[in-house]
Amino acid sequence: MNSDLTEFTRCIRDRENIKALESAIPLYQGTFFEEEGYEWIMDKEGKFDMLYLDALQYLADHYSKKGMKHKLFYYETLMERF
Repeated sequence: MNSDLTEFTRCIRDRENIKALESAIPLYQGTFFEEEGYEWIMDKEGKFDMLYLDALQYLADHYSKKGMKHKLFYYETLMERF
């Protein structure tokens, strides 16, 4: 069985694989059950939120070093919106 969560986790695993990291970003749809406020999911929510932010920062740093300002701007904007 495959889900966005399992695919996100698989893509995030290899930080050096830029294409995989980029494909993980649109899979992140925000905090689990955000509108429900379930306490039992809070630990996992924080984990995936941090993985998402870490991936955004890694991609921003990568494109900054490459001088690719349009991609850098895109990932910085996503971080600001979070």
